[in-house]
Amino acid sequence: MSRRVKDLPKHFVKAKVEVDKLMNLYWSNKLNSSGKRDETIENVALLYIMLQELSQFTEHHFFNQGNQLLEMMDQLKQDKVTLAEYGKTIDFDKEANWLYIRDMDSSEWKSYDEECNNKFLNKE
Repeated sequence: MSRRVKDLPKHFVKAKVEVDKLMNLYWSNKLNSSGKRDETIENVALLYIMLQELSQFTEHHFFNQGNQLLEMMDQLKQDKVTLAEYGKTIDFDKEANWLYIRDMDSSEWKSYDEECNNKFLNKE
């Protein structure tokens, strides 16, 4: 199970790559007589609509996951989650009922390093 979890971010990166491929495929089917992108207003507008639909799809899932995280942090009385593997921290502002994603600061990195050192020393 651990291995699958570690591979998940790679799959999300692959999804971004697939979107780029789809956009390139779209433009490869919309070439003008000189072989360049036929960037007419209609072609650009159609791509815009398709990207909007994709954005709405991902926003729906982003919203649902955010709500789930808000509820969990509220129930567990946590005001932040630190994901050192990604160098990110998610802060929970209970008054605003809002999540803020930011880079880890130096004190969080120091705490993480100390925690890792303690785990390593306690193994022996």
